[in-house]
Order: sequence, then structure tokens, then C-alpha cells
Amino acid sequence: MNDLLSATGALALVIGLIVLLRFGSRFVQSRRPHDASIQLRLTGQLALDGRRRLQLVQCGSGEVLLLTGGVTDIMLPWPHAAGPSA
Repeated sequence: MNDLLSATGALALVIGLIVLLRFGSRFVQSRRPHDASIQLRLTGQLALDGRRRLQLVQCGSGEVLLLTGGVTDIMLPWPHAAGPSA
């Protein structure tokens, strides 16, 4: 009977810690300041085959082209078109 009470108490302690960590992580995330000046957006993507994918990502005013899924990932700056000169 003593072993059953010990096991039940240990299980209750573990479940209590899990619940405490869950609510604690929500509290920490809500208190973290968000930097609204950084904007990261996926503007386009193309699947090349089953693993590799081309992605065009915009970060602020710049854009990069990512090739992911191969042996190595490659990042290239996306060239901006020159506007009409006045």
C-alpha cells in the first residue's frame, strides 16, 4: 500500500510540474517584447523535387533566394530591379 501511495504522489508531482511549466512558458512569452520593425515574409516558393525547394524570403526591404533540402542549403541575395532614373 505504501508503494502505491508513493507512486501516486510521484505521478501527481510530475503532472503538477508539467502544468506549472506550461503556464509559466505562456507567462514568459506574453512578457517578452516584440520587435515590430523586423518583418520576415515568405513571398514565393517552388518545389524542385521531393526534397529540394526554392524559397523567396523578404526581410524588411531586402529579399533572399533560399535553396533548401539538399546536402547544403544555399542563400543568394535577390537582385533589385533598377527604377527609372529621373
